[in-house]
Amino acid sequence: MTKTLTTSDIIAQKLDHIHYFQQDGVHESLLIGISRDACYTANNSLSFKKKQLCDILAEYDRHMSEKDDNAAERAERFAGKLYAELEILEERLDIEKAVYFTITGGEEWKPTVKRPIKRTNVDMAALRKKVA
Repeated sequence: MTKTLTTSDIIAQKLDHIHYFQQDGVHESLLIGISRDACYTANNSLSFKKKQLCDILAEYDRHMSEKDDNAAERAERFAGKLYAELEILEERLDIEKAVYFTITGGEEWKPTVKRPIKRTNVDMAALRKKVA
């Protein structure tokens, strides 16, 4: 007989897994870090899959505009597989976020936003003339 797991079962197992490392002398931040790392990894996997799906959709559109039905059909089948994987990865991230929420006592996990790079306006042509 196969046991069917629910999302709450998986969350409970993940919490048990993290709490396994809880011992005297181990700071709570380690457990939070383990949970944060899981969220980060799940989010990166989801982002990568979304990029793959965007790329294949662009490829599909190109094949359709070129009237290449065979290539468009292959792209469509591949997009369908990616979509199924995307749904799984979304659920995985939701599970990891729920674990993080519980471990931190109610803090929502959010991906870190990359800070914009402040560019300086350097006259590269002038610099090239100086060294030439």
